[in-house]
Amino acid sequence: MSTGFKEYSEAMWSAWLHGWRPSAHQKTAEIFDLEAMPEPYLLFGNQENPLTVLTTNPGQTMERQKYTSISSGEGLVKPGGSYEKAAGVLGNYYKNNLTGQAKRRIDAQIDLAHEAGYSGVMQVECLPWHSKSLPDKGRIVNISREDPDLADYSSEVCGFLESRPVVALSAVSSKFDLREINLNHYAWINRLIELLSFDERGFRLVPLTEKNGKVTSALFKDVHAETSKSILLVMGGNHFPSKDNRSELAKNIAL
Repeated sequence: MSTGFKEYSEAMWSAWLHGWRPSAHQKTAEIFDLEAMPEPYLLFGNQENPLTVLTTNPGQTMERQKYTSISSGEGLVKPGGSYEKAAGVLGNYYKNNLTGQAKRRIDAQIDLAHEAGYSGVMQVECLPWHSKSLPDKGRIVNISREDPDLADYSSEVCGFLESRPVVALSAVSSKFDLREINLNHYAWINRLIELLSFDERGFRLVPLTEKNGKVTSALFKDVHAETSKSILLVMGGNHFPSKDNRSELAKNIAL
């Protein structure tokens, strides 16, 4: 079992600051902004006993996330510190400065963690590199397996998550009622299943929201996992249910 995710993150951060970029797979450079700092994880609040939230990847690059800004001392974080320190600085900055859906998602995951009895949130990214969008998730899954750097990163994530309580968040198509969805039909959901070591043969489906008789968000909870492992699927985007619909979610991931 791999237990070196944080150490791997420190090494990646240091290498990036010294000029290293993933170069073994050309498609990685085409999709991701490798001149923006890698963000394998973010820290929100007290980390004594956090809920781990697994999300896709950092979003669109800000100017102050770029190598030119960080290396000159004008970035969001200073180049001389550890990545763990940077993860806390970034979490605090994003919480207080982002707007729109990104801000609502951060606030929602922090509120959810506290309601479920956790001390804070550690947000882990499936992919550590920034991108404006990731429209073709099937292609991304293939690249993350073919690129040796991304494959190594995924292995570290998987080992790290094994002993931690995790909720993986993902948007899903609105074509089907979530009570009828086949998890194996979606490449990205299969990727989450792999990273969580999730037993899709033994899960409990918890409907969270409905519209016109169709379940539009639901929690898929691994009933065999020693620590809480769940996948939250939401139609329409990577966001948490509204506060009015969050109590059932908190109850099912509670300590």
